[in-house]
Amino acid sequence: MGWRRMTAAVLAAMTVTGCALRADRAARWAVEGATDAVEHRVYDSTLEIPNPGFYIVDLSTGRAETWLLKGRAAEDTDYALSEDGRWITLQGDGRIYWVNRETGEAFSWQHAELRLRATAPDRFLLEAVQDRAERLTFHVADGRFRLLQTLTADLGGQQAAGAAFSPDGTQVVLSTSREGQIEDTTADVRVYLVDLATRKVRDLGGPPEPEEGTVVSAELQPHADQLVVSYLVQGVEPTGHVWASSIVRLYSWQGELLAEYPVAGQGARPSPDGRLLVSYDDLGHFADAVVVTDLATGRPLFRVLNAWPRGWTADAADLLLRVPAVGNFLVPREGGDLRPAPEVSHAGTPLVWRAGLEPSPDAPDRFLAGLAVVDGAGTVLRRIELPARDDWRIDNPRWGASGQEVAFTINPLIGQSSNEWGLPMPAAVQKPPFPDPYLLAVQDPQGDCLNLREQPSLQGRIIRCLPTGTRLAVADLSDAPVRLNQAWTCDEQHCWAWVRTEQGENGWVSLSTGIVVWAD
Repeated sequence: MGWRRMTAAVLAAMTVTGCALRADRAARWAVEGATDAVEHRVYDSTLEIPNPGFYIVDLSTGRAETWLLKGRAAEDTDYALSEDGRWITLQGDGRIYWVNRETGEAFSWQHAELRLRATAPDRFLLEAVQDRAERLTFHVADGRFRLLQTLTADLGGQQAAGAAFSPDGTQVVLSTSREGQIEDTTADVRVYLVDLATRKVRDLGGPPEPEEGTVVSAELQPHADQLVVSYLVQGVEPTGHVWASSIVRLYSWQGELLAEYPVAGQGARPSPDGRLLVSYDDLGHFADAVVVTDLATGRPLFRVLNAWPRGWTADAADLLLRVPAVGNFLVPREGGDLRPAPEVSHAGTPLVWRAGLEPSPDAPDRFLAGLAVVDGAGTVLRRIELPARDDWRIDNPRWGASGQEVAFTINPLIGQSSNEWGLPMPAAVQKPPFPDPYLLAVQDPQGDCLNLREQPSLQGRIIRCLPTGTRLAVADLSDAPVRLNQAWTCDEQHCWAWVRTEQGENGWVSLSTGIVVWAD
């Protein structure tokens, strides 16, 4: 990927219809060198780790490294790893520190003065914090945080909510948002494309307001051949519950609108090869669903009920899913059968908390399961051993810069993690047309019927008995006899679903007998 070196002279006093951009030499560049403020420590073995903090382990050597702000305890510092794993970030005393893991160089700035808005290999975009400024000030820096150019942009009087570099580093994308200002009729969601070489600025606008709901925000997802923008649409039901969907727009890097279509659910993200979209949907406040859509056409390909997306394998052949309280599963990108994936153990000391199964970034058949690296069959290939401390908690183990690194945070143990609680239904793959709104069906191998009850209890009055083959929709929460946050609940004996028959009768059915299944 080639990167064009830019200078402050590239942008100079330019004004374009719809958006103005100009060099602003008076803007303050507040990034400082901070190498002397950061201490780098390396331990030859993870068993030598002495204190809580953020650590990255090299699996090939067994060494662990960490960074400390001098004069500040690790537990009083917020840590993060950059997306590409090349930088460690620390925050303390109101300052942000970015440390180059390869060179050890560190840079810092006041959080109250600058916000880092976008990163790319050897490029950073920072925004100056300003009070009610009509023009927003941005700084473009190189990979050593040396100022390349300062520019200001008028986004229609709104603040920038999102920003990203194009893959080749020659353009910047900015977006506005209506989050927190839905009632402001002057606010809207727009996307701006800034070509840093030609000085051209394009106002790409946004999708028309849908018939139901409001466009709230835009997620920018640059790819080599196009810009994918996922617009979040939200609405409020009479019960006060919020629903969400998406509108996806595809743009060329010349600003041409290539396609626009609705997508079920939210969080629509392209697969690594840019051919599919993955979103997650809330079906009637009853079950989560992972929806896979063809990126080019917007055509839904399949969905997996009662699951959350976790990520793609390194070859993008399989999508990793999490089924709450059940386990991890893999589904082929074509939407075939689910197959079990390895599980994560939270047992032992220190306690491993907030750990999910993570696909390796560079090996299709390797996963990070807590502090263990496993293959697709669950065989442990490498386990990270730590001192047996019952007063430590391991938070959020994840891959580092490659499949040869694992990063995690050690915190003092305060309380225990709670058990995962989820809908007592299996995951299921469905191909379109989906049987909405009738998600459920009665299927009794004995040919008996299922009781529809007035209350979610075995003592609830029976409305009638539903025969095998009856289809059920999730009933409207506003029609429930009590306030519900979701369309199912559990007592000590059974879990119950709030449903509606095709004849319009509402009531409760038990999910614990195995007779209620997903509809075909």
